[in-house]
Amino acid sequence: TLEGLQFAAPPQLHGIDVVLVNASAAVNWFDVTVNASDISPLTYDYWIADTDGIWSYVFDSNTSESIRIAVPSTRDVALEVVVTNAHLSSTTCNDSCPLLEVESSGFSSQVILQEASQLLDDSEQVVAAFISGIDSASSVNDMQDLFEVFVEMIQNNVTTASHSILILHEFQQAGVSSGLLNAIELVGERLSDATEHMLELYLGTV
Repeated sequence: TLEGLQFAAPPQLHGIDVVLVNASAAVNWFDVTVNASDISPLTYDYWIADTDGIWSYVFDSNTSESIRIAVPSTRDVALEVVVTNAHLSSTTCNDSCPLLEVESSGFSSQVILQEASQLLDDSEQVVAAFISGIDSASSVNDMQDLFEVFVEMIQNNVTTASHSILILHEFQQAGVSSGLLNAIELVGERLSDATEHMLELYLGTV
């Protein structure tokens, strides 16, 4: 019987405040503050999603209601927040998730690419930097140079599995073919650490 069984109500999500705190040629940084409440401690999953609904990835998961996120300067993305309580009951922003819109920076494609190339490291900004670099690469050589940096980062375990799948997808969409099969194999060796959503994206890429 179900007698005595209690279902925990999800947390209340009252709002999400987003403030642009630093804008560069390649990456924009936003301070995010989540207003949520519950009788138990909360955890927060901060997702970055493209506006076409093709991909989304966890930028960070923690117990803090505030965070600084990095997003590409070349395209709009959505911020999705999932708030979970101690009973593993969760709520999300759904239709009220903030859209982080790009404003024209006035930077040339070459300047964006150059800065993006300088931001390719093991931090959380790496996805944003790669996307801006891919969006601004204006020649086959520029794109291939960027792709070779990506492959080297995979080989050195600099990027996470989910980040690698997303970036691989973006390179494929941009038309990179030289070395793509090798990159697909390298990423495929690390799928055990990828989220279910990213596994689906990887299978769609190959």
